[in-house]
Amino acid sequence: MKNIQLYISFLLCVIACSLVGQDNKTVLQSANQAFEAKQYDNAIAQYQEVLQSNEYSKALYNNLGSAYFQKSDIPHSILYFEKGLKHDPFDKSLLHNLSLAKEQLDNDIVQIPEFIITKVWKYLYTRASSNTWFILSLLSFFAAVYAFSLWLLHHNRSVKKKGFLYGIGLLLLGVLIFFLSTSQAAFQYKQISGIILQQDIALKSAPEAANEAILTLAAGTKVTVVDKIGEYEKVRLENGQMGWLQLGSYEKI
Repeated sequence: MKNIQLYISFLLCVIACSLVGQDNKTVLQSANQAFEAKQYDNAIAQYQEVLQSNEYSKALYNNLGSAYFQKSDIPHSILYFEKGLKHDPFDKSLLHNLSLAKEQLDNDIVQIPEFIITKVWKYLYTRASSNTWFILSLLSFFAAVYAFSLWLLHHNRSVKKKGFLYGIGLLLLGVLIFFLSTSQAAFQYKQISGIILQQDIALKSAPEAANEAILTLAAGTKVTVVDKIGEYEKVRLENGQMGWLQLGSYEKI
């Protein structure tokens, strides 16, 4: 059943083919054929070739993660499923495949579930790019200015009342959309997270080489960077635990 789900996710790359250049379409088709033939090393090399040409899609990341999963390279499969989720955190196929991959990890780190309000807000701001939200917020502000001008300049009392009410509503809407834009920008570009790809990485209590490890992180563990001092970064694990990692300990998502 697990293999069936991963093969289904592979078919999504057909969608990705329509979004890339002609040369990359040829490479993707060849990669898909290699995947179907269970030539996973060949498929991975060709998917990576497409990524190196700056062509990205959640379907491509899903296929690449699936190919690594079939090779039992769980850390890399998690890395690329997570990269796909940066494009759409609620993609069902990616979430399912990531769950399958995490079941293979040998650690006791349990992810803390998101609060429902946080999850709803995240769903909203990831429905469009930060630039799209920003343009919509500007349009809302312009519409609010027009509505307030009716309130200030029009002689009809009914029109003035409607202008004031619409102006308030559009202004609040513009503020809401602006915060959607900033949240999406922070999620896409400012929040730094990564996957540990090597076994037995030491998580320290302080940014000093002499400190003993408070925890040993297994390959495939996800970390989120919250601070940096010198050659160390303070990270948060999915269970909320904090610690310090030496630079270069993870692959950025």
